[in-house]
Amino acid sequence: MKNIPVFCAFALASLGIAGCGSDVSGTYKGEATEDGTVKVAHMAAPAVATNEAPPRKLTDQTVTISKSADGYSVKFRDCEMKGKESSPGLIVVSNDCDVKVTNYEGKLPLSATVKIGEGGAVTMDVTGTAKKSEEAVVNYNYTFKGAKQ
Repeated sequence: MKNIPVFCAFALASLGIAGCGSDVSGTYKGEATEDGTVKVAHMAAPAVATNEAPPRKLTDQTVTISKSADGYSVKFRDCEMKGKESSPGLIVVSNDCDVKVTNYEGKLPLSATVKIGEGGAVTMDVTGTAKKSEEAVVNYNYTFKGAKQ
């Protein structure tokens, strides 16, 4: 029975590494993968036309995380998204941002899940899908893996 407080303290300390109220603000550097598709369906066409932007690896990427009284702000490239920590070490943010997918260029509603790991490791999955006309749907994905600088 005496070991329970020690175990609880150890468990809480372990959770604190990955979040649990800690401030994870800072600049993270790493690599990312970006891809997307534009799908066009026309009533007279026998099949859906798909224009894909194959995955491309992006080196020397930067993600900046800032904490304020309202929650978190996460910035990558020219996109700044805002949101809250949903659980220790997990931040969910969203905003409309400019993207380029094959022959589509414009704003797309994006949402991201940022996972804060031990030792300053971060992964961020950004995704967005929107109907851009009666016939076209655009999908965008950006996956970042890096560490705190």
